[in-house]
Amino acid sequence: MPGQPFIPTLATPHPLQRKPIHDPATFLHELAHAIHARLGDVKPGQDPHHETFAELTACTLAAIYDLDYTANAWRCISAYNKDPLRAIAATTDDVARIVQSITTLHGEPCQTINPSATSPNP
Repeated sequence: MPGQPFIPTLATPHPLQRKPIHDPATFLHELAHAIHARLGDVKPGQDPHHETFAELTACTLAAIYDLDYTANAWRCISAYNKDPLRAIAATTDDVARIVQSITTLHGEPCQTINPSATSPNP
């Protein structure tokens, strides 16, 4: 619907593949792009800064859900940047701002979800 924000879901087709996103890491990556676009700070095409931002945001959000996405994020960021550490450093403020906006609901912080902390011991 025009004027409504685009919020991807796990059933949202991937923009390039036109099939549903079933991988949580891809979902979080695309969610980061959608929020970044909503802020109006996105260039067309695959920009190294935007891809770094999306990967680092996805990695951070995955950690909130107790998922380890660091190796994949590092591979992707390294593929887009000659100096991945510098690229990460250049996006950390934006990532922190976006992660805070995602994890804050109506002005109240959401609790971190850590399934291993709530699982009964075997």
